[in-house]
Amino acid sequence: MYIPIRHAQILKRDFTVCVSPLQLGFDKAHELVEMIELNRILGADYFFFYNYSASPNIDKVLEHYSNRGLVKIIQWRLPFPVTIVNMTTEEIHYYGQLAVINDCVYRNKGATSFVVNQDIDEFIIPRKQNNWNRMVNTLPTKRQCYMIRSAFFRKDWPDVNQSALSPVDRLLAQRYMSVTILKQVREDVVFPAYTRSKWMARPECIEVAGVHNIHNRDDVVKCKTYVVLLADGLLHHYRSFEERVKVKNTTDNRISILKDDLLKI
Repeated sequence: MYIPIRHAQILKRDFTVCVSPLQLGFDKAHELVEMIELNRILGADYFFFYNYSASPNIDKVLEHYSNRGLVKIIQWRLPFPVTIVNMTTEEIHYYGQLAVINDCVYRNKGATSFVVNQDIDEFIIPRKQNNWNRMVNTLPTKRQCYMIRSAFFRKDWPDVNQSALSPVDRLLAQRYMSVTILKQVREDVVFPAYTRSKWMARPECIEVAGVHNIHNRDDVVKCKTYVVLLADGLLHHYRSFEERVKVKNTTDNRISILKDDLLKI
């Protein structure tokens, strides 16, 4: 038996997004559509989805984007059943997401300039530019692995105030259930690098990928990781919390620069 040799070729894509496994019968089609469309506005060319457990409506959405040549769907099967113990602890860390990330990285070596690691509810938002390509071009050229720090945008907090959106935009955002447009208040705390951070990196620089870090090739200077300054980029992580603990918050309307493009899709 022979293993086929793949020779280097001209890169097909600029940014390929590797998404953590879909699980627990994920069924929020509106969030999936928003995730794909907003990331396309930011510069994503292609998406890898690993489907462990998703609802039929999610399958239809993924099939739609697959037919458009934008999505690769991999049916993700593990060698043993994964169950939830006491509804809090998984037998295997989030359905084998480390294996997913590394599978995605190695599938894309020689195919894309950058792989982007993020979840359904996360978005890497440039702070000075309006897309990833322009953001990367302003970062140090001697580094090709970029770590982006994270902050929580709380879905359990009220929608953006009346003055922030026109009546028409608010109506559209509510109709589409747009989390990113309606939720523009985040926790004041931005997590330090490598804690809840996500990354974008040239796949040829990666030896082993982690969820919040990268083990790079240490023999190549450009492969060392650069932590993106908050002035240049922030990972928006949209989630709800059951415990209503009071935390300091701040309004962050940076997403407004992308609002018009997102609402007209």
